[in-house]
Amino acid sequence: MIRPTLVINVLLSALGFSLAPPASAGMTGCAIGQRVKAPAGPATVVSIQGSACTVRVDGRPYTDVYAAFMLDALEAPAPSPSRASPPATATNGTAPGGNPKPGLYQCFGGPAGNLKLRFLGGNGYANEQGVKGSFAPGRDGQIKFVSGPWKGFFGKVLAHGRIGLTSVDGGSFYNLTCDPR
Repeated sequence: MIRPTLVINVLLSALGFSLAPPASAGMTGCAIGQRVKAPAGPATVVSIQGSACTVRVDGRPYTDVYAAFMLDALEAPAPSPSRASPPATATNGTAPGGNPKPGLYQCFGGPAGNLKLRFLGGNGYANEQGVKGSFAPGRDGQIKFVSGPWKGFFGKVLAHGRIGLTSVDGGSFYNLTCDPR
Protein backbone atom coordinates (compact mmCIF):
# COMPACT_ATOMS: atom_id res chain seq x y z
CA MET A 1 0.00 0.00 0.00
CA ILE A 2 1.31 3.48 -0.88
CA ARG A 3 1.41 5.91 2.03
CA PRO A 4 -0.52 9.18 1.47
CA THR A 5 2.39 11.28 2.80
CA LEU A 6 4.71 9.81 0.17
CA VAL A 7 2.27 10.72 -2.59
CA ILE A 8 1.89 14.27 -1.24
CA ASN A 9 5.68 14.71 -0.99
CA VAL A 10 6.18 13.46 -4.56
CA LEU A 11 3.48 15.82 -5.87
CA LEU A 12 4.89 18.79 -3.99
CA SER A 13 8.40 18.01 -5.27
CA ALA A 14 7.11 17.82 -8.83
CA LEU A 15 5.55 21.27 -8.39
CA GLY A 16 8.84 22.70 -7.10
CA PHE A 17 7.97 22.78 -3.39
CA SER A 18 10.15 21.37 -0.66
CA LEU A 19 9.23 20.38 2.87
CA ALA A 20 12.85 20.65 3.98
CA PRO A 21 14.04 23.93 5.49
CA PRO A 22 16.17 26.10 3.20
CA ALA A 23 19.97 25.84 3.41
CA SER A 24 20.10 29.18 5.23
CA ALA A 25 17.61 28.07 7.88
CA GLY A 26 18.47 30.86 10.28
CA MET A 27 19.95 30.64 13.74
CA THR A 28 19.91 27.75 16.19
CA GLY A 29 19.73 30.04 19.24
CA CYS A 30 19.80 33.68 20.23
CA ALA A 31 21.27 35.88 22.96
CA ILE A 32 19.66 38.72 24.90
CA GLY A 33 20.70 42.03 23.39
CA GLN A 34 21.66 40.45 20.05
CA ARG A 35 20.68 42.29 16.86
CA VAL A 36 18.76 40.06 14.45
CA LYS A 37 16.80 40.22 11.21
CA ALA A 38 13.24 39.10 12.00
CA PRO A 39 10.53 38.56 9.37
CA ALA A 40 9.16 42.01 10.35
CA GLY A 41 12.57 43.73 10.06
CA PRO A 42 15.71 44.50 12.13
CA ALA A 43 15.17 43.75 15.82
CA THR A 44 16.80 43.24 19.22
CA VAL A 45 16.40 40.04 21.24
CA VAL A 46 14.88 41.00 24.63
CA SER A 47 14.24 37.56 26.18
CA ILE A 48 14.63 33.85 25.50
CA GLN A 49 12.46 30.89 26.46
CA GLY A 50 13.80 27.62 25.10
CA SER A 51 14.18 28.03 21.35
CA ALA A 52 11.74 30.97 21.30
CA CYS A 53 13.27 34.42 20.99
CA THR A 54 11.27 37.47 22.01
CA VAL A 55 12.34 40.45 19.90
CA ARG A 56 11.50 44.13 19.68
CA VAL A 57 11.45 45.19 16.05
CA ASP A 58 13.05 48.61 15.53
CA GLY A 59 10.48 51.40 15.78
CA ARG A 60 7.80 49.27 17.47
CA PRO A 61 6.76 49.63 21.13
CA TYR A 62 5.75 45.96 21.45
CA THR A 63 7.51 42.61 21.19
CA ASP A 64 7.11 39.62 18.87
CA VAL A 65 8.10 35.99 19.49
CA TYR A 66 9.88 33.91 16.85
CA ALA A 67 11.56 30.52 16.78
CA ALA A 68 15.33 30.99 16.53
CA PHE A 69 15.47 29.39 13.06
CA MET A 70 13.19 32.21 11.79
CA LEU A 71 15.84 34.83 12.62
CA ASP A 72 19.17 35.76 11.02
CA ALA A 73 22.00 37.29 13.04
CA LEU A 74 22.91 40.87 12.14
CA GLU A 75 25.88 40.67 14.51
CA ALA A 76 27.57 38.10 16.67
CA PRO A 77 25.91 37.58 20.07
CA ALA A 78 27.46 39.14 23.14
CA PRO A 79 29.88 36.82 24.95
CA SER A 80 28.23 34.61 27.54
CA PRO A 81 29.05 35.25 31.21
CA SER A 82 31.24 32.12 31.25
CA ARG A 83 33.63 33.72 28.73
CA ALA A 84 35.89 36.63 29.51
CA SER A 85 34.32 39.96 28.56
CA PRO A 86 36.37 42.84 27.21
CA PRO A 87 36.80 45.80 29.55
CA ALA A 88 33.97 48.32 29.40
CA THR A 89 34.74 51.37 27.30
CA ALA A 90 32.81 54.33 25.95
CA THR A 91 32.67 52.61 22.54
CA ASN A 92 30.33 49.89 23.80
CA GLY A 93 28.01 52.32 25.58
CA THR A 94 29.28 51.98 29.13
CA ALA A 95 31.20 54.34 31.35
CA PRO A 96 34.44 53.12 32.98
CA GLY A 97 33.66 50.44 35.58
CA GLY A 98 30.65 49.09 33.71
CA ASN A 99 28.15 51.69 34.95
CA PRO A 100 25.29 52.61 32.65
CA LYS A 101 26.03 55.64 30.52
CA PRO A 102 24.13 58.65 31.94
CA GLY A 103 21.01 59.59 29.99
CA LEU A 104 17.45 58.63 29.18
CA TYR A 105 16.59 54.99 28.43
CA GLN A 106 13.39 53.67 26.86
CA CYS A 107 12.47 50.32 28.44
CA PHE A 108 10.27 47.63 26.89
CA GLY A 109 9.05 44.28 28.12
CA GLY A 110 6.00 42.16 27.38
CA PRO A 111 3.36 42.61 30.09
CA ALA A 112 5.45 45.29 31.79
CA GLY A 113 4.72 47.61 28.86
CA ASN A 114 7.17 50.41 28.30
CA LEU A 115 8.62 53.06 30.56
CA LYS A 116 11.46 55.53 30.76
CA LEU A 117 14.42 55.35 33.14
CA ARG A 118 17.09 58.03 33.49
CA PHE A 119 20.59 57.17 34.70
CA LEU A 120 22.17 60.19 36.36
CA GLY A 121 25.86 60.88 36.94
CA GLY A 122 27.51 58.75 39.61
CA ASN A 123 25.32 55.92 40.88
CA GLY A 124 21.98 57.70 40.66
CA TYR A 125 18.86 57.12 38.62
CA ALA A 126 15.31 58.50 38.34
CA ASN A 127 12.07 56.99 37.12
CA GLU A 128 9.73 58.61 34.58
CA GLN A 129 8.08 60.67 37.33
CA GLY A 130 11.44 62.03 38.51
CA VAL A 131 11.61 59.97 41.74
CA LYS A 132 15.31 59.39 42.41
CA GLY A 133 17.23 56.45 43.78
CA SER A 134 20.68 54.94 43.73
CA PHE A 135 22.27 51.74 42.47
CA ALA A 136 25.39 49.81 43.37
CA PRO A 137 27.53 48.73 40.42
CA GLY A 138 28.90 45.20 40.50
CA ARG A 139 31.37 43.28 38.39
CA ASP A 140 30.78 42.62 34.70
CA GLY A 141 28.22 45.43 34.41
CA GLN A 142 25.89 44.10 37.12
CA ILE A 143 23.61 46.64 38.83
CA LYS A 144 21.76 46.41 42.16
CA PHE A 145 19.13 49.09 42.85
CA VAL A 146 19.63 49.95 46.55
CA SER A 147 17.15 52.82 47.02
CA GLY A 148 14.30 54.57 45.27
CA PRO A 149 11.45 53.15 43.20
CA TRP A 150 13.53 50.29 41.77
CA LYS A 151 14.94 49.16 45.16
CA GLY A 152 15.23 45.37 45.23
CA PHE A 153 15.63 45.02 41.46
CA PHE A 154 18.75 44.13 39.50
CA GLY A 155 20.18 44.80 36.08
CA LYS A 156 23.11 44.40 33.76
CA VAL A 157 24.71 46.56 31.09
CA LEU A 158 24.31 44.61 27.83
CA ALA A 159 25.79 45.05 24.35
CA HIS A 160 25.56 48.52 22.80
CA GLY A 161 24.76 50.17 26.14
CA ARG A 162 21.40 48.43 26.53
CA ILE A 163 20.36 47.55 30.05
CA GLY A 164 18.47 44.42 31.11
CA LEU A 165 16.32 44.63 34.26
CA THR A 166 15.16 41.72 36.41
CA SER A 167 13.84 40.88 39.87
CA VAL A 168 16.37 38.04 40.25
CA ASP A 169 19.87 38.75 41.62
CA GLY A 170 22.36 37.43 39.05
CA GLY A 171 19.54 36.44 36.70
CA SER A 172 20.07 36.32 32.94
CA PHE A 173 16.39 36.56 31.93
CA TYR A 174 15.53 40.25 31.70
CA ASN A 175 11.86 41.19 32.09
CA LEU A 176 12.65 44.65 30.71
CA THR A 177 15.29 45.76 28.24
CA CYS A 178 16.20 49.45 28.10
CA ASP A 179 17.72 51.18 25.07
CA PRO A 180 19.63 54.46 25.36
CA ARG A 181 17.79 57.35 23.68
